[in-house]
Amino acid sequence: MTNIGPTAYCVAMQYIEGNRIADLQWGTTNGKYAILRFCATYVGPSMSGTWCVSIRNSPITHSYVINIFVPPNTASNKEYTYIIPPPPSGFTWATDASNAISICFSPAVGANFQTPTASAWVAGNYLATTAITALSSTSDSSLTIGDVGFYADPNMTGRAPEFAVNNYEEDLTECLRYWYPLYTAVGLVSSATQIYVAAAHWVPMRVGPAVALVGTVRAYDRGVAPNIASFANYSTTNENFSQILTSATGLTVGRTGSILADAQVANYIAVNAR
Repeated sequence: MTNIGPTAYCVAMQYIEGNRIADLQWGTTNGKYAILRFCATYVGPSMSGTWCVSIRNSPITHSYVINIFVPPNTASNKEYTYIIPPPPSGFTWATDASNAISICFSPAVGANFQTPTASAWVAGNYLATTAITALSSTSDSSLTIGDVGFYADPNMTGRAPEFAVNNYEEDLTECLRYWYPLYTAVGLVSSATQIYVAAAHWVPMRVGPAVALVGTVRAYDRGVAPNIASFANYSTTNENFSQILTSATGLTVGRTGSILADAQVANYIAVNAR
């Protein structure tokens, strides 16, 4: 990878909600230590240099940056573990469903996002230190990050728990808090062009979601099935989907109405709380 401009950067970033780190009590005088653990695989003789991982609060007023050295000629899944001290008290860390922190793996970062101080909390928006070196971008080289874990360490053990992959049901439940495709919801035809429909979300969503038509979604009154042209939010919340669907004329007032659930899986309403 060649050198980049001062305002450019290449990062792999993950946000974490405030309710997932609330037990750390960061931003208070009772802040707890945390542990960051991940594995990295380097493939190819050109993959060597210093890259960085950073932890930042959501307003991006404070950053903690760690230098990582990539040894040359390494093709094994090496585990890294770092103890993260609590940040200084006095600035806010979210404890609700909003973004609280970001964990960023950075192989290339411009000068504007580099701090001279490693392994310490500093004020500012930083992704790397001045020690970072651009990684080579030859066709025979690759860098893979995996098994990332961020854990509270209130007893200051300095050890991360063994990495474990969640089962499918747990992962699906977590994912449904952020997004899912809605194929059907049932309600009542209120006019020749409108159906009021409602449905409970699979699980309570992170926040009240935005909704959008994807493909050709149809209304249905047990007689006709015109395309839905638009919809208006009635009272959609993080618990329930509730919308007024507008379609072409032809619906029969008083009939049960719904979104048509059929084999056209590419046509749905996207429910998005990301």
